Amino acid sequence: MRVLVIGRGPVARMLLSVLPEGIDAWAGLRTGADRLDIATARARRGGCGAVRRRRVPAIDVTGAHPPAGEERWDAVITTASPRVNELRRVLAGSPGALLAAVSQTPGDVVALRRAAAGLDWVVAVPEFLATREDPVRWWGPGGLAFALAGTGASRAASLLRGAARTRRTGVRRVLEQAALVIPVVAGFRIGGERWSGLLAELPAVSAASAQARAAVASARRGSASTRSAAPAPAGRVTAAEAAALRAGLAVALRVAPTLVPIDLERYMRTHFGRHTGQTLRMLDEWSELGAAAGLPVDAIVALRERFATTLGG
Repeated sequence: MRVLVIGRGPVARMLLSVLPEGIDAWAGLRTGADRLDIATARARRGGCGAVRRRRVPAIDVTGAHPPAGEERWDAVITTASPRVNELRRVLAGSPGALLAAVSQTPGDVVALRRAAAGLDWVVAVPEFLATREDPVRWWGPGGLAFALAGTGASRAASLLRGAARTRRTGVRRVLEQAALVIPVVAGFRIGGERWSGLLAELPAVSAASAQARAAVASARRGSASTRSAAPAPAGRVTAAEAAALRAGLAVALRVAPTLVPIDLERYMRTHFGRHTGQTLRMLDEWSELGAAAGLPVDAIVALRERFATTLGG
């Protein structure tokens, strides 16, 4: 089996590191390099476990006729935002391939399905943290694990069997998960990239998370014109739901630094600091989804504006 993993960040390196030795694994790069050297280790308090090293061949995925498109792949996994035309060119010689992406941005899921064009597709969400350092230090509450959603979930589970735990879920569920996490990322930046600052932003963060999750849920219920004019229509966040979410987030954020053997402040700065554009895009897409469904989005918009201000945008 031949598998192409597009990207060179922590998640790409983790995937390439754990794929079984019998799989012909390649790194899909945009740099022209012919190989990628990988080192990963499980994080522990004060350090890490044994370092796992692997060297994989690399191939170019860019251009009108990328070298990767001349090869036959059984699976292509992109850890970057899916580019429809690029993925179709890469898949040109691979009828029947599985196409996977890790992004939970609503627009990226749409792009993934467009790029698949009839092929099996799956959103493979990492349920672990992986640092941007050498070696990549990783940690997950249940070990290395992925949540899988899409028509190719069973194939992806088979591909990762023995390498990582997997669980099948729905696309809406993985989108709702992102709607919980990304407002936290914005709040961390607004709070001066300090955990104490993030906790101070909890009211704004939880309000935006609640509205974002409702917006994602509304996307599967049809347009606002099809709903009744009840005071609390399906998808609208109730006061009790908002309070419960805020309380749950407060507990999780206060406990997390004591449980996770990774410096969370550094992780948030180095990982999400490289994805500020994606954070803005996700906040924008959730506000658009919610507004289209006639739901309140004021908390999302306010958080987005404050986040953009910290970026100077």
